[in-house]
Amino acid sequence: MIDGVSIFTRSGLVLWSIQLFDIEAGLVDAFIKSCLLEHRGSGCSYAFKGYQFKWINVNRLNAFILIVYKGILESTYTETLLKGLKGKLLAQIPDESAVKAVDLSSDFTKILAKCDQTLMAPKVQVDNNLSKRPSPTSSKSKKNKEGRAWGISEKASSKAIEALDYSKPSSGQPQSSRAGAAYLEESDEDIVSDDSDIDDSRGLFGRFVSSIQKVTGNAQMTQTQIQPVLTSFMEELMAKNVARDVASRIVEGVGNSLVGTRTDKFTSIASTVKEAITRSIEEILTPKKSIDVLKAALDAKANNRVYSVCFLGVNGVGKSTNLAKVAYYLKTRGNLKILIAACDTFRSGAVEQLKTHATCLNVDLFERGYGKDSAEIAKQALQYAKANNYDVCLIDTAGRMQDNEPLMRAIAKLVAVNTPDLVLFVGEALVGHDAVDQLEKFNRALIDYSYDPSNPRTIDGIVLTKYDTVDDKVGAALSMVYITGQPVVFVGTGQKYPNLKKLSVKEVVKALVGGSAK
Repeated sequence: MIDGVSIFTRSGLVLWSIQLFDIEAGLVDAFIKSCLLEHRGSGCSYAFKGYQFKWINVNRLNAFILIVYKGILESTYTETLLKGLKGKLLAQIPDESAVKAVDLSSDFTKILAKCDQTLMAPKVQVDNNLSKRPSPTSSKSKKNKEGRAWGISEKASSKAIEALDYSKPSSGQPQSSRAGAAYLEESDEDIVSDDSDIDDSRGLFGRFVSSIQKVTGNAQMTQTQIQPVLTSFMEELMAKNVARDVASRIVEGVGNSLVGTRTDKFTSIASTVKEAITRSIEEILTPKKSIDVLKAALDAKANNRVYSVCFLGVNGVGKSTNLAKVAYYLKTRGNLKILIAACDTFRSGAVEQLKTHATCLNVDLFERGYGKDSAEIAKQALQYAKANNYDVCLIDTAGRMQDNEPLMRAIAKLVAVNTPDLVLFVGEALVGHDAVDQLEKFNRALIDYSYDPSNPRTIDGIVLTKYDTVDDKVGAALSMVYITGQPVVFVGTGQKYPNLKKLSVKEVVKALVGGSAK
């Protein structure tokens, strides 16, 4: 059964809570601080101190609904409870400007009763005779999964590196079956935006166009007529991790294109909407500047200069792994001589992890162990790279939470002292709005703690990891570019070194508003 429920904003304001059974004092606060805000959970659930925590984001209010329980509950039970509470909450608080404490006690009782009915519903009986049928694989012995070898060995051969490539389909599993493959480009070139692949009948786009026709018939559209549909469209975009300001901009562009148009034909309205949506998203994803890491590194080499890239971000987002992917990309595409600088002197095993990557990639590692000044190690690494004719120096840093002031000062110092050519923020596409918050605060820290306040160094570009797992919730990419004006340089699309791609505008549009992948 449920032990407690809490609804609170990201700023810490409690909107409503209830405790059905005794819970250790401070347990929820400890969970929020040490787990929820550090995104340690898988998806929106986490086990902590003997309890199960499950939550849902309420993007419109910038809030969370969190349930706490012991034991095991069916996912349908918890999902029904969370979604029911979300609906009742939004009925009382329409948007973030009206956030206030509410009383959901009566609603909670009714929703909980509905959940209990779901739990007690009879289950479908399984035909016991099926268990008597021989399994086609029962005679085969199951091969145990081999553990990953983290030890340092000799330089890996090209054949060994090729074996790390998961981008090729394995036997019996076509490449298109990979999660998220429907909207991940397979080349290293940006795909020119082409909205012809948006499904006219399914998905958010189809629902939007149908709604427009229902409220206006064949008449000329007015702002008053279509505003409710535009509001609903905006909410659905926000549900896909598009920030409010970004969603508002997209909706405004679509609305301006539709007002005055006559809805006599679905195809004409569909074409107008497609063009407006694509244009709005293209404008957002086209930043103030573009970054071609390979070209910049080759230009630096031509000028007898070491090209340096610093990777920063919160704990556990995959900085080291994606640094290794960039090393693979520059080495294989540009035949560049790479040096990796191990400047994560805090996390246990960080240097050893980079040693393994360096061995697999046949590149060199500069490291000075743990407990040292990371800014000084980066400085020594750059000096070593220049003295030994390296083309590129990739600087790894320790993960840190965006609200940890001492560590944020340390990363600002590293950037200020060493002035790398490129500062890349590495964030998880999975966490959506949280990644946007992290990016904003990292950028702000670089400004606030800069050695030269009149000309502070900020983040130059973004690497989005786990992009192949976010399905249609790709709004984080839009939001991050919109807020910083800096481009998404790469997206991580898998665990292996070649799984690093450029962002496709066309596929972002299709993922946000299109129908099912064909």
